Amino acid sequence: MEGMHFLRDLLIAFVVAGVVVFLFHRLRLPSVVGLLAAGVLAGPHGLALIRDADSIQKLSDIGVVVLLFAVGLDRGAPTMRVVLPHREVLERLETASCWIRDKSPAVGQTVGELRLRSATGATLVAVRRTGTLQLNPGPDFRFQADDTVVLIGDRLQLNKAMCLLDPNLEESAVL
Repeated sequence: MEGMHFLRDLLIAFVVAGVVVFLFHRLRLPSVVGLLAAGVLAGPHGLALIRDADSIQKLSDIGVVVLLFAVGLDRGAPTMRVVLPHREVLERLETASCWIRDKSPAVGQTVGELRLRSATGATLVAVRRTGTLQLNPGPDFRFQADDTVVLIGDRLQLNKAMCLLDPNLEESAVL
């Protein structure tokens, strides 16, 4: 008979969670917050729909799993796959952008001629030119005045890249 009480409590928890998450979705609020609100609402300090201490403990364990699953859905599966295994790498990476001025030594040179990656360790991610974004430009991409270069790397790599692209930058202007 105890198993039937737990199944009833589980059903109550999921129905309340479904209704609350639906309402939160309609209000354009995060589903994770809706799940938390549903737990409070169904529990002994809310509407007291679930009162049994053993059921509350088991449901809280299930709730944590559902909550983590919902967080994963909000973040997106590809993001989670990238973030979790390589967290320490991502924590060190930074981005920087540099405006290529008329007198920059990069003007007229290609990415390959500058040897940007091998000389600095920074990676060229994109170049914005006259409102158009060129993602992952190859070695034959030629820099022009007024390009905005987007780079990724650690602080030292970005500093070297900025100095290569515009050696006249003041140290304080770099990063």
